[in-house]
This record gives sequence, C-alpha cells and structure tokens, in this order.
Amino acid sequence: MRALGVDYAETAISLARSRYRGTSGLSFQCWNAEGDEWATLPLYDVISSRLSYTFIQEKEKFLKDVRDPLVPGGSFHVMTPHAVRPPPERRSAGITAAEINELCHGRTAVKEHGQQKLSR
Repeated sequence: MRALGVDYAETAISLARSRYRGTSGLSFQCWNAEGDEWATLPLYDVISSRLSYTFIQEKEKFLKDVRDPLVPGGSFHVMTPHAVRPPPERRSAGITAAEINELCHGRTAVKEHGQQKLSR
C-alpha cells in the first residue's frame, strides 16, 4: 500500500516528513488544491479532506475536481462542520446542504456522520 499526504503549508509537510520518516509507502508533497493541477496526481482509492474544506475558496469547483484522481468506486472523505452549526460569522467555513448534494451526486453510497467528540 502507498499513501500520499498533501498540504498547502510547507511547514506541515516538513513536520509530517520528520514525524513519519522511514515509514514504508508513505510520502508527502506540498500541493495547492485550488492552484495546482489535479491531472498531475495519480489515481487513488481514497482521498480525504480533513478540516481543509473550510479554506477552499471555490468550493463547487473543488468538489468537481476531487473526482478526477479517484479510481472507479473510489472514496472521498470530507471532515468539516455543517454550515448551519457554527455561529453566523463562521458559517462560510462549513459545508452547505447544496454542497453536500453536489458532493453526493453520482456516488453509489453516501454516509453522513453527526457531530462527535473526537479524542485520543
């Protein structure tokens, strides 16, 4: 198995490379989901967007672009707040019902999980 971790911030990539140095099949790359070409990525079984959706400016384009590097039957995971839950001044950070519909369009299975407390 191989996995690629990407982040817009070079400091995050440096930290990940240091923390996981020597881990077989794991690599990291500085990459901009809105500025770099999706076509340059290989195909993946799973793509995960963990708390980065908030920072995407062109969300509709992102939701369409993220489909390109997925193998048929591949899975896209988004971890982000719903737009209705944060206070009004922060709602633009969350995902709207329309964006959820766009994300689900053409998918064979969709699972939505409610707010849960995450701990280690």
